[in-house]
Amino acid sequence: MLKAKQGSPCFAAHGFHGRRVCVPRGLAATWEAAMPIVTLTIPDTNVKDPRIRSTTASVLELIQPFTPTSMFPHLIRNSIFALFSASLLHGEVRLWTSLFNGRNLDGWSIAIQGSEPGKDPQGHIVVRDGAIHMYADTPEDKQGDFGVIVSDRTYSRFHLDFEYAWGRKTFEPRKGKLRDAGLLYHIADPNQRTWGIWPVSMECQIQEGDVGDLVFLKVRGLTWMHPDSNNAPGQGEAGLLPESGGSPLFCNQQDHAYIGRYPVLDQLEGWNRVEAIVHGSDSAVHLVNGKVRSRVFRLTNDEMKPLSSGHIALQLEGAEIKYRNIRIRELAPPLTPATRYVAISHVRGLAPASRELEIHNPGPAAVALDLALTGSHSPLFQASLADGTPAILAPNGKARVRIDFKPAADTPPARYSAGLQVGPPDLGTFVVLQGISLAAPEGNNEPPLQRIIDALGIPLDVGGSDLHLDTKAPAIGTGIAVTALVRATDGPVRITPIARFSPPGEIPLRWHASGDATRHPIATLAGSAKKSDAHQCLFPPWTEGTSTATFDPGKIPFSLVAETGHGAIPLDPKHSATKVTHPARVFPIHTFLGAPVTDAMIIGFEEATNGDYQDALFLLENVRLAPVER
Repeated sequence: MLKAKQGSPCFAAHGFHGRRVCVPRGLAATWEAAMPIVTLTIPDTNVKDPRIRSTTASVLELIQPFTPTSMFPHLIRNSIFALFSASLLHGEVRLWTSLFNGRNLDGWSIAIQGSEPGKDPQGHIVVRDGAIHMYADTPEDKQGDFGVIVSDRTYSRFHLDFEYAWGRKTFEPRKGKLRDAGLLYHIADPNQRTWGIWPVSMECQIQEGDVGDLVFLKVRGLTWMHPDSNNAPGQGEAGLLPESGGSPLFCNQQDHAYIGRYPVLDQLEGWNRVEAIVHGSDSAVHLVNGKVRSRVFRLTNDEMKPLSSGHIALQLEGAEIKYRNIRIRELAPPLTPATRYVAISHVRGLAPASRELEIHNPGPAAVALDLALTGSHSPLFQASLADGTPAILAPNGKARVRIDFKPAADTPPARYSAGLQVGPPDLGTFVVLQGISLAAPEGNNEPPLQRIIDALGIPLDVGGSDLHLDTKAPAIGTGIAVTALVRATDGPVRITPIARFSPPGEIPLRWHASGDATRHPIATLAGSAKKSDAHQCLFPPWTEGTSTATFDPGKIPFSLVAETGHGAIPLDPKHSATKVTHPARVFPIHTFLGAPVTDAMIIGFEEATNGDYQDALFLLENVRLAPVER
């Protein structure tokens, strides 16, 4: 990496090949005056790509105004060309902008509870010794009015980085309590408040032992919960990173939600570093002292519309705190995966378990496709570039990553989690990896429906975590009692098989008009003759070899029937004889594989009588409830 620091004798550049390039002290000093920190990654200084060579002129225009000609000899010029050009191949030219000049609050606005906007009558906020010092001069017997300093500018895709340190004082109404503050971002309107002085926003918590927690201040988003909250003490609801086994949850509380209880990463004494890497409404990750604390996907406002930009704010919340070295780097669009979730199943002794993931580079610079596995069960996964995939992905290029799930012979049946980082943390992408392992096919070896749903990145309660669910209740979990559907909009209904754990053999799926016995074919799930685990896997294939099928019932209400070796399983029990009261379950969903879906439902069929409802599990899109006849 390359950093320019005031007074440094040279720039020291260390790349993938260990190259080092030095620039004289004067150039380093003048560079620092213009751009506080420049970070470069150097994959190779032998740049031949014409797109990269064409950028060197604009790089010179950036450098030369701040560099005396006498201090810019030909050799140094070529070295800097090489550094910038090669780094562009990795999308790694990182120009940081300071959000705090160390002298005053230029670029920020003050809001104190109970005071006129822009005013701080009690002097709670001072700038001293290069830091923003909250409550520095406030006597401890006085009220510690809450407030925020809000950036004048708005940001969408950015990497924010700052340091904080606690002082010793606390104030009413939080006298003697945990010292508390926070980073707020995506503030669409600083005057739109959720409660008190806090604006509607996403918060990265800053509190003793809880730094990096997620606070949804009247905004919504997808995050992950601890499956055993009793073993995760602390404040708020128990969260857990998806790569550590967290189960998906879409936070949609009307006021606010607090997700915490992650492993502690902050220190009570001295300076701590906080980072937030945010890509519009797509994703955000909070890091504390260099380690990931929490993640969130799909940020929306209270109306479920994407929350993609806004102001940034730092809180004062009744505890003495100092902030310093506040800087930001705006980011280009990152690598985009075809899906943010990759879910794979494996039955011991049957077909190998692998999938390929397509990656797209929508940004203006080439990006290196470095692959890094993280998380609780990362040793059970392998990731590699597919054959023919380049190690550096050009702008608008596409690449394929192969992911293998390889549980050992003695790996217990369970859901296993890991994460895959493709490319750098800021311009790459993070993909959740899920593996379901079975010791043997069929019977009690099969995974419960809730385990399958969690692995597919669907925030949904199916009515229990056991293999066998209630077959008599009209609806279970967040499901609905329904026997007929209709198209949501003009156009076909799309149906995707997402899981099958049943006896071998083909399963034709058909539709029929409500009240009509005539069945019309949609597609047929393949038997194990086509693929050894076709009857015991996630994403089972159709016999046609496609992953989805479509049909168009027109505007009339319709229902579905799965025809198994043990007889027909109707969604509508009145259509044909059934073994259980409710042979199918329907669950409306808004998220699948971590991404939004609209007018979508999950339908699970029960072939026998045990109520596992994963004998044939489908995702239906472009459907709604049929009107109830009166």
